[in-house]
Amino acid sequence: MKGRQKGEASESSSETSIKDAIQKDVEKPFLIIGRDIPLKLIDGEYCRVVTILPFAHIDEKGAVRSTSPTMPYAFLHIESPRLPKDTVCHYQVVHKEDFRHICEANKERDSSTQELLIVYEDNPYEYQRSKWSKVWFKLTKGILPRLHVFISKKGGLEKIYDSSLQGEQGAHEKTNMLIKEWKPIEGY
Repeated sequence: MKGRQKGEASESSSETSIKDAIQKDVEKPFLIIGRDIPLKLIDGEYCRVVTILPFAHIDEKGAVRSTSPTMPYAFLHIESPRLPKDTVCHYQVVHKEDFRHICEANKERDSSTQELLIVYEDNPYEYQRSKWSKVWFKLTKGILPRLHVFISKKGGLEKIYDSSLQGEQGAHEKTNMLIKEWKPIEGY
């Protein structure tokens, strides 16, 4: 009995040390974009993907398989100069094509020299053809993919937002930072 009591006491102290370690790692507030931070804040802005927490996977046939119909496909821990400092901001990937593009880009990039960037767009499809296509777009807006995914050279986010790079040469240098792009729907 005494051995068990000692073991129980050591387990509770180890649980306390684990909790202390987690508390130290989670010093920054955890915010979800779209719930705690308005999506307008990142609309059309470049964001660096720090980590990907997937809740789905792509099988050998190329189909996206989700673990739960109510969970997002993944959470992306993102950084941007437009987001609040000293916070951990996560974007919920809720469209299959966005998840597929994130996975393809992450698989393709060289993590030592390249990084992932995303651009969320509230209206990536400029339907200007007719009154009916605008109505159709408004009805289907919530189910369309939204993310432009980029592979960039390391430091690409800083170069894009560098205010000292002006004019044609600055635009050329910023464009050279982007290596490959995945659009929400090809052709737009």
